[in-house]
Amino acid sequence: QRCIRGSSIPISVGAAVERRVREPDIPFGYGLLAVFAVPISMFILPYIIFDLIPFLWAERPLKKGDYAKTRHRVSQLLRYLVKKSHAEELQTIVLYYQGDFGQAESDWRKLLKQSLNNVTDITLRRLESLGWALLSQERYDKAAAIFFAILEIKPHWNGAFMGLSEIYLMQDIEPQRAEFLAEQAANRSPRFFERDRRGMFWATYAW
Repeated sequence: QRCIRGSSIPISVGAAVERRVREPDIPFGYGLLAVFAVPISMFILPYIIFDLIPFLWAERPLKKGDYAKTRHRVSQLLRYLVKKSHAEELQTIVLYYQGDFGQAESDWRKLLKQSLNNVTDITLRRLESLGWALLSQERYDKAAAIFFAILEIKPHWNGAFMGLSEIYLMQDIEPQRAEFLAEQAANRSPRFFERDRRGMFWATYAW
């Protein structure tokens, strides 16, 4: 068997070593990541492209108080998107901010019917919004019932604590209890939580 010049190492072994240096093995972890990355991206990318980005685009003027522009963008989403639930939610939020609490209540009830069979955070968010629509119409008993129902399902839901605190404050009863509930809402919200909601929690606590 022929050997590498000046050594006793066979040429075949030297060639194999050289080939391994030139073409290193792919670590097992990278291969496993590649296997899972493809199917995961197939689910995530459509969500980002067809759901998240359009929603953020439509929501942007709402944060500036431009309700007309928000409604226009939402109407475009409702026309072209297959999945319309987020756009419908945004449309209802605009109605609430404009003070049309009765129509907002009606729309939240319709949206709730779509998700009652499988209670998720989306369901609880819609239920909380319905509670705020009722609270804004001074229907405090029904609003409180909704907020308490949310806490039975998810005991750490910040918005439910906030809603109950507002009910006590609006009726000028049990200020200590209202303060406790507002503090619970503020302290239970993580630092990366939406800044406007977190600010509202602390503002109510100060009230």
